[in-house]
Amino acid sequence: MSIPSRTQVERSSTSAERLRLALADLVIEQGYISTTAAEIGVRAGYSRAMVRERYGSKDALLIALQREYEELLVGDSTGLEGATGLDSLLAGFDRLLSFARDHPRLLRAILIVSLEGAAGNHLMRPEVRRWLELLVGQFELWLTAGQNDGSIRADLDASAESEQLVVEAIGHAYRWIQTDIAVGFTDRIESWRNRVVRHLASGRRRGEGRTQPVEN
Repeated sequence: MSIPSRTQVERSSTSAERLRLALADLVIEQGYISTTAAEIGVRAGYSRAMVRERYGSKDALLIALQREYEELLVGDSTGLEGATGLDSLLAGFDRLLSFARDHPRLLRAILIVSLEGAAGNHLMRPEVRRWLELLVGQFELWLTAGQNDGSIRADLDASAESEQLVVEAIGHAYRWIQTDIAVGFTDRIESWRNRVVRHLASGRRRGEGRTQPVEN
């Protein structure tokens, strides 16, 4: 029996995944700035022109990967029916944990590029800044929702706590990329998640002792 040939959609999905992994491996090995589009194509098993033909540039490939990561972490943040603000915040942690377990190379590459982006002339700096601002804003939405539904302590400053969460995330990311990739990032994130719960949780069930709505 002959094996059915793959559809165009399947071939496209496979090539996109191979290019993403090739980009990730090269970034881990030598950084993003030193990586060329031609190297990515060859590492993925395609021609030197594959990235430019498919995406236009290595920057476009990276942005596509970054947006997929972004959508995974916060894209369905409003889709948790009946969830408290604390539930939604913790779901974000859980999505990060799942991504770290399933795609450690991709995550490590994304974090490396994010830290490289601190350089003033780095092409990805505007994208990284946009991502950080999005994270701060999303954290604040979750925290404010939790204060309004009683799941998060009302005495906390949601804006300041959101900034602190992003600062802690950057610290954990930097610490991990300075160690061997085999060192468990998920253990670190799980420990951080537990500390966040202890710090933020009000100890009340949803609707119990509800406070007045907190303004953004």
